[in-house]
Amino acid sequence: MVSKLQVPVLAIEGEKTNVPLDGTEEWAKTPQDARMVAIPDAGHAAFVDEPQAVVHAIRVFLNGEWPKMARRLVDAKRSRTLRGSFPQ
Repeated sequence: MVSKLQVPVLAIEGEKTNVPLDGTEEWAKTPQDARMVAIPDAGHAAFVDEPQAVVHAIRVFLNGEWPKMARRLVDAKRSRTLRGSFPQ
């Protein structure tokens, strides 16, 4: 189902989460146009631990850009940073 999404997807998770990242990584690598942001100094509830960082990432995303920390996951072990606007 996730692989059929045709819109940009931004998955947000805290770097210090105690929840296995498999699910979040799957959300960030399965749709063609998806990225993941790992919020520094935040756990699974990143919006509680680092609300300003989460709101900033969401604002950038909703303005049609990828947050600087957004990464496209090529597979679970390797990622590369992609910056810029959403594809047209």
